[in-house]
Amino acid sequence: MSARTQSLRGLAVGALLAVGIAAGAAPAAVHRGDARAGRAKADDERCIECHVARDPATAQPGDGLHALLDGQSAAYLAKQMSDYRSGAREHVVMTLVARNLDAGDQADILAWYAATPWRAGPGVAAAGAAQRLYGEGDPARAVGACAACHGGAGTPPRADTPRIAGQDADYLAAQLTLWRSGDRHNSADPVMAASARALTDVEIKALATAIAGMN
Repeated sequence: MSARTQSLRGLAVGALLAVGIAAGAAPAAVHRGDARAGRAKADDERCIECHVARDPATAQPGDGLHALLDGQSAAYLAKQMSDYRSGAREHVVMTLVARNLDAGDQADILAWYAATPWRAGPGVAAAGAAQRLYGEGDPARAVGACAACHGGAGTPPRADTPRIAGQDADYLAAQLTLWRSGDRHNSADPVMAASARALTDVEIKALATAIAGMN
């Protein structure tokens, strides 16, 4: 892969999540996105090279580095982009894109991803330990139940919480590891950091696999 292609792929990482609000902006300042225009803009900005629908005929189903965004809540994506802009969530490329991509283009791209049908997991039954952690947590270690925020089937009741069912397993494991280390810390409350801090590598892998299989 050429240096130019690598650079373009890197820029595409942020473009797909882009949303037209700055940190702390009032709701009235948010641009209403046009999903139809967003599809073309996502292509123009090279977004779909990384954040792509899981169609094996067109691209990889997930590489563990980039989130699968089809059907993700616009409110959640807006929160993440705001955090990238403010520095609350750290990523060199995504911060750059969030701060510089035109707000209208951002809103359109976001609208397209939010309107794209969610791809559920295969419905594979999770191992007992992972099921217990997901559904009940482990109060003795201050591990909260994933289901409390993300829903019993990985589809949350609140729009500002990410849908995780069917998400790429390697990506999920990577994010849990970042929460555990403290390198990711942009939750509205301390639940994610506190819960992930006590998880072992084996538990993180088991949870990620279980969540990826949910439908």
